[in-house]
Amino acid sequence: MKKILRAAVSLLSILTLASCNQTKTSDKVSDSGTPSTSTKDSGSTVVTNDTFTIKVGSDQKVVDWVAGKAQTYLRANGFPNVKVESYQLSEGDADSKVADWSAGPDVYAYASDKILNLVKAGALAKVTSKNLTTLNTELGEDVMASVKVGDNYYGYPYTTNTFYLYYNGDAVTEEQSKTMNGLIAAAAAKGSDYKVAYNLNNGWYGIPFLCSYGARFNVTVNDTGTVTKITSDFAEKALPAAKLIKSYFGNANVTLVDNDQAAPNDSSKTVAQVTGSWKNEAYTSAVRNLKAAALPKIDDTTYAYTFMGYKDWGVNPQAYGSDVNRATADQALAMYFSGKDFQLDYYRQYSNLPLNKEANKDSTLATNQVNLAVQNEIAHSIPQSVVPTNVWSAYTSFYDTLTKTATTDDDIKAALTAFDTAVQTIEAL
Repeated sequence: MKKILRAAVSLLSILTLASCNQTKTSDKVSDSGTPSTSTKDSGSTVVTNDTFTIKVGSDQKVVDWVAGKAQTYLRANGFPNVKVESYQLSEGDADSKVADWSAGPDVYAYASDKILNLVKAGALAKVTSKNLTTLNTELGEDVMASVKVGDNYYGYPYTTNTFYLYYNGDAVTEEQSKTMNGLIAAAAAKGSDYKVAYNLNNGWYGIPFLCSYGARFNVTVNDTGTVTKITSDFAEKALPAAKLIKSYFGNANVTLVDNDQAAPNDSSKTVAQVTGSWKNEAYTSAVRNLKAAALPKIDDTTYAYTFMGYKDWGVNPQAYGSDVNRATADQALAMYFSGKDFQLDYYRQYSNLPLNKEANKDSTLATNQVNLAVQNEIAHSIPQSVVPTNVWSAYTSFYDTLTKTATTDDDIKAALTAFDTAVQTIEAL
């Protein structure tokens, strides 16, 4: 949801993380997940008669359904004696609710901004090179970037958490929805009191907007998981975006503060709203001709950027320890969760938008406006991962300065320089 404020950080310089908690991971588990000699290969399916129990962790509302799907899959795919137990664990709590990972879930869902803490805890196994090749093809390299730490990958993405554009099709044409100027013109045509709502006062929306012209911040982490360096270049690259924010302050047809995120209709005098899928049900009821689209261009060639949060499946190496067959089952299950069949079933049952490319070809998704908006947004997004804790207060200070005292380009550059300084201050994550 919008209240879960998480930013994306490009982990270009992060070193490979190692943790003493991962000592239970056996070197008998090969990079390709090849099973031990206690298994036999039946055609293309690895079969083992070993009897063991694995725990599958997911949110309360889906935990039993997910465990049931996992049980059916494993029994039908080479693990006839494996028992699956459900393990209640919210994606947002994955890094804080498990005290002992050796007794934790084998496979579990987590929000991608939790990845650093989970790697540090030894709770995420690396994705094997064979699986990574498949995932890069089936999900896309942009998606897989969200689970990359250093040179390694630690998750199996399955859905997104992001924001995009909703607009009233009775007030805004499809062509107008493609640009910020078009949206503003549509609002002005309705009247001087009609608005385009874009919560740029909020860092979750405002920071990626500042990144639209290439500005980024990067975090370097040492082998113990300690942040050693943060770099950013907002003062160098974000001036055009900051000037646009400043220009919206004086535009009667734009509001940058709409914390309630009113539906785009005549009652709210709003023609378009930037928000996410958590508003879809309410908006569908409140707007007769509701449309969804990717964020618009903010000039002739530049798109507004979003933070693309993901939810992922992780494999816990402390659960399988030195048991190669159990490791193979866990890896197979995580791959199944990222595959076409499971993601389509998840969508049909709980409206979770899939990431799998083949799943997205399904006829039920081809006309899903929200899904198309999210898919089109991926190319203009920054995947969520590790965030300096002070980035939010840094943006609040920047926005306050931009609102109250910055009047010239030099003033705005100074505010961006202060933003860089604050972002680069290392605090514990």
